[in-house]
Amino acid sequence: GKAPTFLDVQVDASYENRVMIASSYDVCYCDENCLNSVYWFKAGTLDVEPVVTRFTTDYTTGSFGENPAIVNTGRLLVF
Repeated sequence: GKAPTFLDVQVDASYENRVMIASSYDVCYCDENCLNSVYWFKAGTLDVEPVVTRFTTDYTTGSFGENPAIVNTGRLLVF
């Protein structure tokens, strides 16, 4: 049989109170007659972790400074 192929799959970040959180998504698959839920089955789980950023002013040692990270969420800057 033919193996399923997925291209350009993107999962956007999940937020609670403007804070990026970890999320878990079920990955389901259907061979045929996919309009009927009887033919769908869980094929796995996709775990998405939040992005962790750190601010450093010392690029030679990699030590982290006291300043908090700046995260661009596409709409606002979070400090």
